Amino acid sequence: MIKFSFEVPIKHLDDFDEYQDFVFALSMLVHNQKYKDYLLKKQHQGLTTLWIDNSFNETFEADGAVYLASIFHFYSAQRVVAPDSIYWDTKQIVTAYKQMRQRLWPKEIIVAPQTFEIYKALREEGALHFAVSYWVRNKWTLEELQQIPNLHFLGCLGNKELIDVRPASCDTGMPIKLAMQDTSVMDWIWKGCPHIHNKDLGLHGRDYFQAVLTPEQLALAKANILELKRLTR
Repeated sequence: MIKFSFEVPIKHLDDFDEYQDFVFALSMLVHNQKYKDYLLKKQHQGLTTLWIDNSFNETFEADGAVYLASIFHFYSAQRVVAPDSIYWDTKQIVTAYKQMRQRLWPKEIIVAPQTFEIYKALREEGALHFAVSYWVRNKWTLEELQQIPNLHFLGCLGNKELIDVRPASCDTGMPIKLAMQDTSVMDWIWKGCPHIHNKDLGLHGRDYFQAVLTPEQLALAKANILELKRLTR
C-alpha cells in the first residue's frame, strides 16, 4: 500500500492529522509558529515518521545543506531531501548529496535525481533513498521508475502513475487543492488530472498554505483523500 503525506493549509494541520501516513514537512514553513508547534507535537508523541522536504517545488530555489541538516536535527526527523533543482546536472546533484553526507548518514538522506543516469551516479556514491519529482517524471520510463527500491513520488500527477509504478510513498496537496475548487478526485481524473502548481498559488504557494477552508471544502478534501487512497490501494 502506498503511504501518503498530504500538504495542507497551516490552519488545518490538525483537521487532516488522521489522514497522514507520515509527515512531509516543508523547510520553508518550519519557522511558522503553528507549523512548528504541530511538528514538535508529532515528534513528542513519537508515533509519526517525519521527513523534511527542501521546498524546491514551492520556492524554485535550492536550500543549502547546512540549513537542511539543521532543521533535520532540530526536529529529530528521520529523513531529509538533499538540495536539488530541476535545472541541475549530474555533478551538481552529486555534489549536493556529498555535502549532506558530511552532516548526515546516507540512511537519513533522500536524493531527487532528474534522470535514471543521475540515479545510477548517486547509487555509486552510496545514496540509499530516492525521490522523483513530478516535474521530471516524463524523463523516465515506467521500467526505470519501477527499478528504484522504496521510491518516493514528489507530487502526484494522477492515479494511473501511482497504480503503474507503485511507489512506496507520495506527498501531494492535490485532494485539498481540488476541494478548494469544489472538484472531486473523480472529476479531476475525468478531466485528465490537470495539475495545480503551488508556485501559481501566490508567492511560494502562500494563497494555499494560508487558506481557510469552508466546512464544505473541508469535507470534500477529506473525501478526496479517501478516494485517492481507495483508487491506488
